[in-house]
Amino acid sequence: MLDELAEQRGFFKSRVSYGAWLHATTAFHREVARALQAGGFGDMVDDDRVVLLLEDLGDLGLVPGPAPIGGRLEIGSSADLLGVTYVVEGAALGSRVLYKRAQALGLSAAFGARFLAAEAADLEAWRETVARLDEADLAETDRMRAIRAGRMAFEFARECLDGRRCT
Repeated sequence: MLDELAEQRGFFKSRVSYGAWLHATTAFHREVARALQAGGFGDMVDDDRVVLLLEDLGDLGLVPGPAPIGGRLEIGSSADLLGVTYVVEGAALGSRVLYKRAQALGLSAAFGARFLAAEAADLEAWRETVARLDEADLAETDRMRAIRAGRMAFEFARECLDGRRCT
């Protein structure tokens, strides 16, 4: 769904618009990493995502936006973690389509589209996320908390893609 939003907003029409997508995506993943750390789930932080995004920005001569000031996402429980992970890994599914769009702009796994190439190549994380959700024996309150956290993460990603302040 986030890939569809990216397509609708024209982020893959030029390298300039792709750069805006990189900024939005970097802000989102930096905030996810910050929220994981703050919530005591630092071992779940995927540093590679942010590193690859920063390298992609550098390839295009772009400077990363400011680090997140925090508070946009809260991951204080395993239920929150499930909800946010569902959104993050679900977005990775759309990366296969977006990577093809980036390649049409002359970008690759070696220049400008490292992040998308890595996301497109890794479907196992999505399968693991779905398995964790299927296996989770959540009380109703935790189930609702996971849903709320997922919605919050999705809305934050949408705000970033819409160009609203997401740091």
